[in-house]
Order: sequence, then C-alpha cells, then structure tokens
Amino acid sequence: MPSLNMRRSWRSVRRLRLGMPLRSVLSSLPPPKKIPRTIENTRELDETVCRPDDEELFAGNDADEFSSILKYGHTPKVLITTCRYNSTRGPAFISELLSVIPNAHYYKRGTYDLKKIVEYANNNDFSSIIVVHTNRREPDALLIIGLPDGPTAHFKLSRLVLRKDIKNHGNPTSHEPELVLNNFTTRLGHRVGRLHFLSLFLWF
Repeated sequence: MPSLNMRRSWRSVRRLRLGMPLRSVLSSLPPPKKIPRTIENTRELDETVCRPDDEELFAGNDADEFSSILKYGHTPKVLITTCRYNSTRGPAFISELLSVIPNAHYYKRGTYDLKKIVEYANNNDFSSIIVVHTNRREPDALLIIGLPDGPTAHFKLSRLVLRKDIKNHGNPTSHEPELVLNNFTTRLGHRVGRLHFLSLFLWF
C-alpha cells in the first residue's frame, strides 16, 4: 500500500501534467527533510590531525624520550612531590594519585630546590616526576617532568573533586588502570598522550 508521501508525489506529477502552475505543485510536495547541525558535520578540517597511515609520525615513536619504557617494557617509576607550601587538601589529592598511578612514590618537598629533586630522581632510576602545585586551599596545577631529558608539561586543575567528596563512592581495586586517550589526534596531542600519560602507567 503506497504511503502518504508517495500519494502526494504522484498527485503533484498528475497536476503538473494537467497544466497546473508549478508553484501550486511545489506547495503540495512534502518539505525536504532537514539535516541537523552537529559538531561533527560542522567541524572545519584540521590539517594538524594525524592520519592512521602517517609513517613519519609513528617512526618517530622509536626515537622519542620514552621509547625505552613504552617499547621495551621498562617499568615506569614515578616520584610525586609538592610545591614548598602545601594546602589542606594537598595530602588527600596526593593519596588519590598514589592509588591510581602504579609504582608511584611520594617524597616530602621540604626546602629542596626542584633541580635537586630532579638530580635525586635521576640517580634513583625514576622515569617521571609529578609536582603538585597548590594555592592556599587546594591543588591548582600539575607539573609532569619526563626524565632524564624531558619533556615537561604543565596542567591546570580546576574544580577538584576528591573521591571522598562523591556520594556513595567506591574504592579503587588492584587492577591496572585503563587510559582513554580519545581525540589525542594532533601531533601535539599524540605526543602529550604518549609521553605524559602512557609513560606514567604500568602496561607490561
């Protein structure tokens, strides 16, 4: 049985054959279906997005600073410390990091310069340093340093919510964490995801 739209279309063709004005015929046709505007179909083409077949990009993975960890299976070792003046919520946030990042160790900053901490970490086979920067009330930034020769990244923190602040929260298990690095598709994003996130976690 023909649908209502098909009936209207055949009726319009018949009217056109009978010599009815085109405007009348078009007004009797169903309106075209509009395509909704979404972020995906309105996004401008980004030339910096890497293609899956970019041989130059993936060839560089074998020579970057963390190739020994990610390629050859060396276990990451992470040193976590703070700025010189810690906040009231700083220790709780560091405890969260220690429960998430495997093989992470906390060292109290004291009065040591960051240069001395980097020297100590290099001499004790640490692969990364995380410095938790805090204001008077809570942590507001993370400094992630790759060892021994960098790179270094600075991330701002805002609206920090600790696990204890979540109603009916669960507790972490002993499973290795799973990272979701979707949309790290530009060259810079690929490098940040690889060097500053993958290199912090155990994968082997």
